[in-house]
Amino acid sequence: MILAHLVGRELTLDETEVYYRKLRDVEVAPYPGVADVLDFLRERGRAVAVFTGASSRAGETLLKAAGLDVDVLIGGDHVQRPKPAGDGLFLAAKRLGVAPDDLAYIGDSPLDLRAAAAAGSRSAAAMWGHLYDGAEPCDATLTRPEEALELLAGDHNDERPAAGAV
Repeated sequence: MILAHLVGRELTLDETEVYYRKLRDVEVAPYPGVADVLDFLRERGRAVAVFTGASSRAGETLLKAAGLDVDVLIGGDHVQRPKPAGDGLFLAAKRLGVAPDDLAYIGDSPLDLRAAAAAGSRSAAAMWGHLYDGAEPCDATLTRPEEALELLAGDHNDERPAAGAV
């Protein structure tokens, strides 16, 4: 859907496959600190989910290229309504076996923060991301990924899963 929007028309299956073949060859690195935070959460038995507006196939490819592993990946192709609707977070919560208000959703895009609000999840703005907009309302603003641990440590429910955007 994103590719079709960018090129201004529907893509053929062949064109889509070209995109995915090229995507397999990209080199990406997570923002500094992100992998350590995910490792720390996993060591503590905390589930990590990602809800991305990209397709699940693209999200999986990029996460793998970045050396990141998550418990649940929700792509834009898994939901009827894209961000800022909360559909992806509702689905992530369902797959994690928790209520949407038990999620802490961290993202840099205003659409991420609006999706969190729509789902009733806690929203945290990632200032390190390229789409960060300080004017967008959120529950918390993080200047670096490690601050997510402080955000989650403040939960009354120590089992609150973390969710993030790609």
